[in-house]
Amino acid sequence: MHQMVNQTDWYFVAATFDSETGKVVLYQKPVTSWPLEDTRSRTEEETSARSIRSSRADLLLAGYRTEDSVEGVFNGKLESPKIFDRALSRPEIEALKEGQEVARPVAAWDFSVGISTRDVRDTSSNQLHGKTVQMPTRAVTGHNWTGAETNFRLAPRQYGAIYFHDDDLDDAGWEVDFEFRVPANLRSGVYAARLQSGTAEDYIPFYGDYGAGGFEIDRLDHRLGTPPHALLLATASGYSDVYQHVVEEVMQADSMQSGSVNPWVRSDMVYFEYPNGGAVFSVGSIAWDASLSYNEYDNNVSRITENVLKKFASDEWSPEDNSN
Repeated sequence: MHQMVNQTDWYFVAATFDSETGKVVLYQKPVTSWPLEDTRSRTEEETSARSIRSSRADLLLAGYRTEDSVEGVFNGKLESPKIFDRALSRPEIEALKEGQEVARPVAAWDFSVGISTRDVRDTSSNQLHGKTVQMPTRAVTGHNWTGAETNFRLAPRQYGAIYFHDDDLDDAGWEVDFEFRVPANLRSGVYAARLQSGTAEDYIPFYGDYGAGGFEIDRLDHRLGTPPHALLLATASGYSDVYQHVVEEVMQADSMQSGSVNPWVRSDMVYFEYPNGGAVFSVGSIAWDASLSYNEYDNNVSRITENVLKKFASDEWSPEDNSN
């Protein structure tokens, strides 16, 4: 095919092989046709082939297999691939393009099913399910997307495409060369593993962040509206210079706004009561919830949270009862 294609448009592509005549037909049809840019094409060739060689190899989409690797990786979207055990007629090809069902497919993969998984579901009776490899992007707009819905969960049929990239990577499949167990007393910070081979050198960064006061933190401050009767239960301080005093409280730029020198850069755990039996417990840290599951939930963050929630949910609890 010599016709230029628009890389931002959807195209319906189909190929048929007739084993009786050896005829191969390739169809290319733009889903949306534009004036003066007709990329519609139908190419037909006669061959001497009268059968397709059987193979036990896995079927690949968005790439082809050589003896040792997968090559020809496709960059772009694919949607609703189907396989039939016969050469479809032109009316059947046109029906497929229009989204109509054509009887007895060998496989009909629906990428809108199981979007949040690696599963590629075959909706035909043969149930020839597959798996995605290296995590291509799912929940992307398909050829029938109207623009009326931006949430794929509410219109999954309009997000039935997968976007493949030649640099998609989930697991490189490398063998483990070394392991490093981070010491429990390692200070929070940015670290790197230094790798050397001959004259080559590289660094693999990793982060240590312990305990649960981090990422974004808040403090008790009566001047800014904290209720005067609020109780300060605990404070996390001593943050690095990665943490800065909030910009809305900084009247001029200077060197005294970072965590190592500014006492206002801290995380406060606060409790206060409201009228009519209400109360507030605040931990002052976004990283708190991410720390709940540490050590299989056997940690002080999880225990404190459990104690507070159980107390608040108790029928016997009242703001005046602060004994626990």
